Formats: sequence, structure tokens, C-alpha cells
Amino acid sequence: MKLTTLNTIGFLVVLLFFIIYLISQNSTNRPQQNNKMVHDKKDSSLYFIGQNIYNDSCSQCHARKGHNHNFLNNIFTRVDTSYFKKYLTRQDSLIRVKDKYALSVKESYGNMGNSHNFKFDTLELFGLVEYLK
Repeated sequence: MKLTTLNTIGFLVVLLFFIIYLISQNSTNRPQQNNKMVHDKKDSSLYFIGQNIYNDSCSQCHARKGHNHNFLNNIFTRVDTSYFKKYLTRQDSLIRVKDKYALSVKESYGNMGNSHNFKFDTLELFGLVEYLK
């Protein structure tokens, strides 16, 4: 083999070990929970998007996040994120098809005439989910 071929192979081997090292450092420096990466939600831009939307659009009727009388506390133990997004944007449709959860929530609030039919885009919906988790 020529010297340049050996140099190229040596370089590629060193590069491969360096990449493996970087990957192992990246995964070992982060805490894990249930094999999922954990991050500080407050560092997430989605979190701040959700916080702003919540404060602008939700907190007028719902208490601030974390208050004991806030119906939205632990919401994702009662519904999944997909249903939550649907409820925020099409509550009237859920009521029309006699969705049990939507009807029970409406009844618990005295069958008020308003419904959640927000025109949030996908990013805003994901932000709200991130904020409320």
C-alpha cells in the first residue's frame, strides 16, 4: 500500500473514534428517565410560546398554571395531547357528536354558552402542550 492510502485509512479510523467519542459524551451527560431524554422545559422555545399563549388566551378563564383550582393542572393524565388539541380548536364539534368527555366538562362548568374554537396553528398547539406538561 502506498503511504497516502495508509494516511487516509489512519485519518478515517481516528475520525471514526472521535465521532464515537462525541456521541458517547453527548448521551452520557444528559439525565435519562424511562429511556427518554430529559430537558429543562423552561429552556424550550415551545415552552415560552405556550406560556405566552396561555397568558394571553387561557388565563382569563382558567387560573394561572399551578394553582390548585386550575382545571388544566395535570390535564394530560385525563386526555392525550391529540384530544387536547382537538378540544381547543373544535370543542363545538365534540359537543355536537356527543363526546362524553367534552359533555362532562361543559356540564361541570354549568353548560356555559362559550366553547373552545381557537385558531391556533400547529406550533402554538405544541407550545401549549409543552407549557402545560
